[in-house]
Amino acid sequence: MENSQLQDKLYFSIGEVKDMTGVEPHVLRYWETEFSSFRPKKSRGGQRTYTKKDIEIIRLIKQLLYEEKFTIKGARHKLREKIKNLDEELTSHPHLESSHTKENHQLSFVQVEQSVEAQLNQRDFLLHLRKKLIDISKSLRKIL
Repeated sequence: MENSQLQDKLYFSIGEVKDMTGVEPHVLRYWETEFSSFRPKKSRGGQRTYTKKDIEIIRLIKQLLYEEKFTIKGARHKLREKIKNLDEELTSHPHLESSHTKENHQLSFVQVEQSVEAQLNQRDFLLHLRKKLIDISKSLRKIL
């Protein structure tokens, strides 16, 4: 897919993502279960719809796993580490936040990493909340 087509579209099918990234659909589906920061939305018909942000995350995961030879666990850890380092950089250099121009509609690496971190924080919060709700449910069952 040409770069201009990438900029014109908001959502991509799993086949288009495969063509753009070289990652097979079954691998993409597996990565969804292993990386909390990578959860493409599904259409009403159950089809996965990938955004530009999802594609950038896929490319980052692919780099960590295939080029840098990390294990899944190591890639998860490295992804969190990169996010933490980028946050520290942004805190000390606020001018780095707007690193792309209006003409370039692709997400910058910094934006993707910030989004990934937000999703990780949200997932951790939801897991904590789920645990608390289970505890409350167990307590209520004992009472009733």
